[in-house]
Amino acid sequence: MEPHKWQATLKCTKASVGHTKPRSTHRHHPFRRSGKVKLSALLSQCPSLFDNKKISAVDKGLTDIDILPRHFHHVKTLYLSKNCLRSLQGMQQFSALVTLAAADNLIDSFDQLEFLTMAAQAHTLSTLRALSLEGNPIARLPNYRAHIVAHLPGLQMLDGRAIGPDEPQQAVQALRHQEVLMALMLTSACLVHKLSIAVQMQRVHAELKAQVLGPWGQHLSGPPPPPNTSDPTRLLQLWDYEASLSIQVISEVI
Repeated sequence: MEPHKWQATLKCTKASVGHTKPRSTHRHHPFRRSGKVKLSALLSQCPSLFDNKKISAVDKGLTDIDILPRHFHHVKTLYLSKNCLRSLQGMQQFSALVTLAAADNLIDSFDQLEFLTMAAQAHTLSTLRALSLEGNPIARLPNYRAHIVAHLPGLQMLDGRAIGPDEPQQAVQALRHQEVLMALMLTSACLVHKLSIAVQMQRVHAELKAQVLGPWGQHLSGPPPPPNTSDPTRLLQLWDYEASLSIQVISEVI
């Protein structure tokens, strides 16, 4: 074999087993020269990454899963760990996918998994059974596992842990409980904000009253009087500056 030929072969061979090397940084990766690295470009440069049933592109600086030629769509296994993926857009093209390893990427929100969950719910990706996302920022979010299990009902393994028979139902209940807590926290925050505005408005009103009274007022030289809380109707009017309280609620409070 001529020298330039075996050197090219050796280069692709080393790239195909890149997962055995120490993890490269996201900023300085040999494949990442133009800022974006598409999966189609990697497969074109190194065809050995594809073996008819799986694609192994581990630690290649991959940033985008673009649409591949049709003969790639039947793969059952995707190894895409230790890359620079921020989204799983493009996963819907792999209709026979069983295993997806996308650990140690840059996925940091559930919105970035939307293409995966939508494909699974539309039964275009109903074959997915094993998923790995550990090492992504998303894996540190509250109820991460429950969110994945609830939106991928056919999944059997997540991050190397089997999904129990009762776990999908428990995951749905956990997400509902989280929604209730978030709504309660938001309501409480709004109430605190309204009360602080009401207190500020009463202080301004007291200061204005003192200025209008002038020398006839008893608070001319002293500090502004404290808010008058003896009139609950007035307090509620100041509090409910957005008119969000019903007449029934006001009457119950009073």
